[in-house]
Amino acid sequence: MMSETIRIEIRNQKETAQEVTILERMNRWKTWTLTKSSSEGTKTSADLMKWTVQAPAEGKKTIEYTVRYTW
Repeated sequence: MMSETIRIEIRNQKETAQEVTILERMNRWKTWTLTKSSSEGTKTSADLMKWTVQAPAEGKKTIEYTVRYTW
């Protein structure tokens, strides 16, 4: 078993909020579980997570998640 925590920061320099899609591949092993996430996401395939978030105008949005791989 192995766990890791990933932090992704999106910065928006525009004057309006922007919708951003984040795709993350869970490449370390085929059996994995998301144990914690700061935003709700969707498991779209066996190795892919998708988050759709709003980045505020002239601001930033941070997503942090923990994934556990088992073999």
